[in-house]
Amino acid sequence: MELKDINRNMYDSWFDQITTAISITSREKEKHFNKDEISELLKATPTRAWTAGESVFLGNGQKVFNYSSWGLSTDWERTTIDLQIEKLLSLCTKDMNAWREISQLYDCDIGVGANMFSQHKGTNISPAILKELANRGLGLDLSVYYYEEEEK
Repeated sequence: MELKDINRNMYDSWFDQITTAISITSREKEKHFNKDEISELLKATPTRAWTAGESVFLGNGQKVFNYSSWGLSTDWERTTIDLQIEKLLSLCTKDMNAWREISQLYDCDIGVGANMFSQHKGTNISPAILKELANRGLGLDLSVYYYEEEEK
């Protein structure tokens, strides 16, 4: 299915900024986790990836994680959740067999981060996008943050 049925209207459902990320993790140290194999199956280069016990450089220094992870993210943009998820999924394969193989081996989800700088904003996620996530075995993790602006 093409992602053509989603709502592309940019009306008052906007958040001020939205980012999305696909996250594939293995919480078991001894479980086979091959970053290159995941990249090959998804036909995508991760934004970040590491294997449990590997030293990873983050913005604030080095860290050693006790789990493995492969992730692909988008930048923060003023858009709708549907469009941001569509953009992220377009960076990966459309082969549902590859997605099923990965989701049977690992914990997979798509995270949505949304910033709001004014109250009373809302949004929805279209059935077409929810179906695309389900077809890929991706859970949905929503993080919405409200920042109250100081009065001038």
